[in-house]
Amino acid sequence: MHTRHTAPQRQAGSAKLGIAIFLTLFIASVAWFFLVTLPSMQEPETGPESTIPEQVAELQTPETEAPASEPAEVTEAPAPAPEPTPPAEPEIKPLAPSEFVQRFAEAINQADNKSVDQLLARAALDAEALAPLQAALTNGKWTLVPESPVVELGRTPRIIRWAVLLQDRDDPTTVDRVELDFAADEESATGWSLARVRMASVERSASSVAMNDRLEHTRSLGALDHARRFVDALLALDIEKARSLVDSSRVSDAKLAGLCLIFEEGQFALTANKPMVATVAKENVAWFLVRVFSPSSDVDSQFGLVMKRTADQWTVSEVNLDRLLSFYAEQFGNGDRYYTPIIENPKGGDLIVLYFGFDDAELAPRTMRQLAIVANALKSDPNRKVRITGHTDALGTDNYNETLSAKRAAAVRLAFIKLGLEPDQVEIEAAGASQPRRENFLPDGRDNPQGRKANRRAEIYLDF
Repeated sequence: MHTRHTAPQRQAGSAKLGIAIFLTLFIASVAWFFLVTLPSMQEPETGPESTIPEQVAELQTPETEAPASEPAEVTEAPAPAPEPTPPAEPEIKPLAPSEFVQRFAEAINQADNKSVDQLLARAALDAEALAPLQAALTNGKWTLVPESPVVELGRTPRIIRWAVLLQDRDDPTTVDRVELDFAADEESATGWSLARVRMASVERSASSVAMNDRLEHTRSLGALDHARRFVDALLALDIEKARSLVDSSRVSDAKLAGLCLIFEEGQFALTANKPMVATVAKENVAWFLVRVFSPSSDVDSQFGLVMKRTADQWTVSEVNLDRLLSFYAEQFGNGDRYYTPIIENPKGGDLIVLYFGFDDAELAPRTMRQLAIVANALKSDPNRKVRITGHTDALGTDNYNETLSAKRAAAVRLAFIKLGLEPDQVEIEAAGASQPRRENFLPDGRDNPQGRKANRRAEIYLDF
């Protein structure tokens, strides 16, 4: 059975159909847009003119989406590593002569050859002369002597000489020494520069080319060497060696012997600081102050030397003992300035003096030590003579004093013979109280004990 539709109904159906068709087309269009058109719009063009710079592409692409095709990463070659900076040379600290010599000695003692070479390199020493010196110092043979291995030998106004005393590591009886001369140098921070090095066992010394001209004009170094040998001989109580270094017409044998007696009793030695200083240093003359000390005193003393040069030979032409004798009397004679082992001979030259107690002719142990020093210088030549004169103070009769003075002279003669002298080498005489050194009585007639003490003596005249 067919249903009949009215006109309004047919119009309503047509409208619904149109809406359905419209929606269908709209949905299809939207689907086409999202499924076809939009993806095609998002695909990048491949033409050469449409290439997007990498920076712009990065701005256009969301951080969460990776580009379809990432460009290859361009890696730059690493920059070459910078050349390593060489370490800065350590600053060379200027060294005063005393500090330099101490370090030099320590380096030798420790067989530290590198430090030895570095210290020597501070001076532009002649390479040819330096080579054998370096070889001798760096062979490991040497060590420092046990006592006072570093000593200042002396100085002139423009030169300081130091020494390093060495001994063989395996044979301590084999010794050597290195001398280092420092010349005044106004351009040096310390005022001094190493100018010359020499070793006793190496024939040639090594000198600084830059400083050599200063050494050439310092002939007083020869005077310093000679003076040092002279003083060393006296300190060793070697009268004979000391005598070979003096002008014997101006420096008496008695003065040399007396100096040895002083050095023996006081156990004198050279001071460590400035032991010998030239107050005058000229081409043919030099004056030295020699500074010594005694363990029994905290005060140093000194004596003077005058050196003269004739041809190429230096000699000691004068020995000034005034200050040393005053010091000796103060320290060992209870302040009695007449207490001295050396006095002037009224007939010229000098005499050695030995002192006795009141009414005594016995020799003290100290006197025997002094006589032994003199005897050692006399024993080598039997032709040498010694004359002894005994003296007394004024107390007692003339006959008594004559006898006492003879006993004193005889006691000294007997001691010399016991010490090895031949009997005919020693002559004696007795003077009693006839030749006083000082007054036995004061001007007002009172006793003068200090004067009489100086008169109780025996005088020794050396005829070397």
